[in-house]
Amino acid sequence: PSLPNLYAIKVGYNTGFTFDLSDLSGRTNIREIFALETYIVGDMDVLASNTGMTTLDLGCWEIYWGGRCNVSGHMSTLTNMMDLQYLSLDGLLNIEGTLEPLYNKTRLNAVDLSHNSLTGIIGTGIGNLTGLWWLDLDDNLLEWTLPVEMYNLTQLTDLWIEDNLLSGALLDFSLFPVLEWLHIGKNSDIDYSNVWDMVLNYNLRTLDINQADIGWEIPDIWDDFTNLTELDLGFARLSGPMPASWASLTNLQDLGIHFNNLEGPIPSFLDDLQLDQGKFQIESNCLDTDVSDNNLFNYLQAHAQWWNNQLNCRANVEVEGSLDENGLVPG
Repeated sequence: PSLPNLYAIKVGYNTGFTFDLSDLSGRTNIREIFALETYIVGDMDVLASNTGMTTLDLGCWEIYWGGRCNVSGHMSTLTNMMDLQYLSLDGLLNIEGTLEPLYNKTRLNAVDLSHNSLTGIIGTGIGNLTGLWWLDLDDNLLEWTLPVEMYNLTQLTDLWIEDNLLSGALLDFSLFPVLEWLHIGKNSDIDYSNVWDMVLNYNLRTLDINQADIGWEIPDIWDDFTNLTELDLGFARLSGPMPASWASLTNLQDLGIHFNNLEGPIPSFLDDLQLDQGKFQIESNCLDTDVSDNNLFNYLQAHAQWWNNQLNCRANVEVEGSLDENGLVPG
């Protein structure tokens, strides 16, 4: 109350600090709030009268590991914030409502609403937000199909729509000219049958199709994906061998092909890639366990990942050692 002209509050990354939104009750001139990774409590609706808001960041990333924030609210709070440019309510869990209040916020350039309780659809109005470069709707309850109006988002570099209730056909993501990070898995009713045709965007740095019901072999289409650093195809009912064109993924650091039905040898060209061994997830396939001529052998053996491949297959294998909760114990 002693600061009547206060318009910007930046208290982010103070994990021992409590930011109570109720302290802002009655305020009408707040334009910026940055409280990322701070202990936030209260009802977001007290901010509704701050119609000049340009930045609203209440992201609570660490809530996934035990709950550090207790914020409730509704998307209608944003209705009259016509100048909003940056919006992050990531990880608050309790934000409800639809995306409708965003569609007339044409100055928006970044939206992160992941890990909340949003419902409804991604409506055609999303196409009004032509300045968006970041759109994260991960882990909500959004339904229906992806609207073709999303093709208007020509500045989009980051798109996260995984872990929702979306259905219908995929968009052609090669038509997003600057897209670099794409996360489209974990939507059980999306038709992933033509996914390989829809992701031929050679700007991509991340392609995450984890837990997508694909059910095909991985095609040999990767020669031009030279920017790719992360590829996650886990839990996707994939079959066949690893494609030879993965040898072109010279910047790849993170590869997940776990819990599929892949067969054949582990290619020696994986030695030449930049894989972070801790992020090479290969377990529970039908891959050849003879990797003794491959430099990945020691890592795979230590983590029992190569051995676990045979658990899903017809072949038998003799293993010296025993299994505990940490994997294969040599012996």
